[in-house]
Amino acid sequence: IGCSTDKEGNHSLKQYIEVPGTWEAGTYGTATYRMNVKLPEKGRYGLYVGMICNAYRLQINGEEVFQNGVVGENLQEEQPKWKYQIVPFYIESNEAEIVIEVSNYHLLSGGIADNILIGDFEKLQTNFIKNALTTAITIGIFLGLGCYMLLLFSMQERNKAYLYLSLHCISQAALELIINECVIYYIIPNISFEAVYKLQFLAYIGEVMALGLFIKTMYPRQRHKKLFIAIMSCNMIYTVLILVMPIVLVTHIAGIYIVLLVINIANMLIYLIEAVYKKENYAWLILSGTIILLFTVSIDFIRRLYGLNAFSGIRNYVYGQLFLLVCQMYLVYRSEEHT
Repeated sequence: IGCSTDKEGNHSLKQYIEVPGTWEAGTYGTATYRMNVKLPEKGRYGLYVGMICNAYRLQINGEEVFQNGVVGENLQEEQPKWKYQIVPFYIESNEAEIVIEVSNYHLLSGGIADNILIGDFEKLQTNFIKNALTTAITIGIFLGLGCYMLLLFSMQERNKAYLYLSLHCISQAALELIINECVIYYIIPNISFEAVYKLQFLAYIGEVMALGLFIKTMYPRQRHKKLFIAIMSCNMIYTVLILVMPIVLVTHIAGIYIVLLVINIANMLIYLIEAVYKKENYAWLILSGTIILLFTVSIDFIRRLYGLNAFSGIRNYVYGQLFLLVCQMYLVYRSEEHT
């Protein structure tokens, strides 16, 4: 059951609400979620709390057990945070009342965006640690590949494909810090929410730009050069806006990048289809990997922006990234052989 308060302090009636589920876009204020849970027996349990936008207080049986960020009644009071958490608690009976107070005054949409899991604390914690380790390994792979590509570029500066592959890997590593369990908060505990939110968009933009520059470098004889320059210029302008604008304004222009993302995707696919048509070396391999990547990154970007729950492209996105990266490395290696 949930009830809410808007910016003007108006209270809504109590009603049943689906969780996970985010508020209607453009909704600001606070909301209180309450749920009664019957458990097998008294004892120690754990509660897995994922993405809640954007600050919350958690109470179990009337006792506050965790706070993420600072819940506020306005923009100035609220301090948002996206840290995922396993919260331990003990109950004297087999019933628990879970109350979550959520506030959102910074982004377009608030609410409980992820499933909340309750169960054995040790099992939940073990699963959380496994996911965090998987994320850490993935980050290490992309950072390692990025540094390796950067080293190759330093030895062969005439081949900028290595530089763009390096930027692609580093951008993916940065994105992994945020999209999976938000492990960035465990690495940099005091990092600001604004830095995390902006880094997410900059990583998406960096990946798309690096991929586009890589394709352009590998197939420089294709047409549409003026269009390519115009698109990259738009990407750079958007990047600057993300860096200089406050987060409240960034969230309002975030949707613009969906249009820009579609334009980038269309341009890259045109480049690659034309390369396949002209029977350029291994163009079909890069095209297949790029389609996998672009589909999943688009789904995941939209999900992250609007809190959609129908499909998460995160893991498929990583697989697409790895497949594309293998294709890219193979293509660069073959091109070096021919030169």
